[in-house]
Amino acid sequence: MIQFVEQVLNGVQFGVMLFLMAAGLTLIFGIMNLINLAHGSLYMVGAYVAAAIFAATGSFLVGLAAALAAAIIVGVAIETLVFRTLYTRDHLDQVLATFGLILFFNEGVRILFGSTARRPHHRDGLRQDHRDRRAGGNPRRPRGAPRLPGRRGRARRRGWARRRGRLMLDVSGLEAGYGDGRVLFGVDFRVAAGEVVTLLGRNGMGKTTTIAAIMGIVRAQAGTIRLDGAPIQHLPPYRIARLGLGLVPEGRQIFANLTVRENLVATAVPGRWNLDSVLALFPGLRERLATLGGLLSGGEQQMLAIGRALMTNPRLLLLDEATEGLAPRIRAEIWRVLARLKEGGQAILVVDKNIAPMLRLADRHYILEKGCTVWSGTSAELAAAVELQHRYLGV
Repeated sequence: MIQFVEQVLNGVQFGVMLFLMAAGLTLIFGIMNLINLAHGSLYMVGAYVAAAIFAATGSFLVGLAAALAAAIIVGVAIETLVFRTLYTRDHLDQVLATFGLILFFNEGVRILFGSTARRPHHRDGLRQDHRDRRAGGNPRRPRGAPRLPGRRGRARRRGWARRRGRLMLDVSGLEAGYGDGRVLFGVDFRVAAGEVVTLLGRNGMGKTTTIAAIMGIVRAQAGTIRLDGAPIQHLPPYRIARLGLGLVPEGRQIFANLTVRENLVATAVPGRWNLDSVLALFPGLRERLATLGGLLSGGEQQMLAIGRALMTNPRLLLLDEATEGLAPRIRAEIWRVLARLKEGGQAILVVDKNIAPMLRLADRHYILEKGCTVWSGTSAELAAAVELQHRYLGV
């Protein structure tokens, strides 16, 4: 009986909200076509009532009759009790009354039946463990980041070793910019599977624009961007992300109004990285799961941004200004995490200004100067080229 009443109230809630919004806007602004939306929302009231009664009685005719009666009663009641009294009021009263009633119906259902209204075909809702499982997590699986124990771990490492060196991302002659302004004039670099590669250079040399062009955020004006040999520079950002590129953007850009948990599961893709393994990588986030992203410190937000990207289970992880503005302790934690990801075979393209830790972490480096690639080499070669560092990377 309680489920029956709840379903009826849900239908009334959703339908009345739409009716009030549409009819109120019609009343206030004279947009008569919106009255059709108001009428349609009354049909929603009837549909919910019909579904609830049909589920309870098994009679389609009884449900249909009740649906018509409900739509008529609700429509007449709102017209008689609400809108006729508002015709003579000023527009401010009309606005406040219309949206006040919307909140009244919404909060009424929340108070009676909890914070989440349920659809008739989802009687038990979606449990928290189901949400975690859809995001790639398993609540019964022991917590911890992916490990490689015993012979299975050695075999997996040998598999990564065989794949290591296979070309994944190939950027050639890339030119891009914003509007009529050109920023990149010929960027060339490659990232192989399981490899860590850096883009280095002073501020304003085109590193962030290069990352944006790879992700499709900035349109490439010339050159090619190939992933596994196939050009991707013409694809929209969401298609590129689906191909396995995960971005940790400059400035972190986490969802400030979502909790840490919601940030992590919002764009999750099933794979070896799930909620438990990301929290094992960043233990500090476990205690902040219910905290809004906007209330985190800068270091916690960067950890959250990396964790969010890992939850997409990317084949190539791109980090733009990975440790910019962070305290030394947090920087060290970020480098530790990236080293651990490298050990697990994760391909990484990273932009950062801290040369020393990059020399220890990365396999190869590319230096950008005024939108062009001017040097490339290994960590040993870059460490030995002191004059080169001073010329292109010094302040």
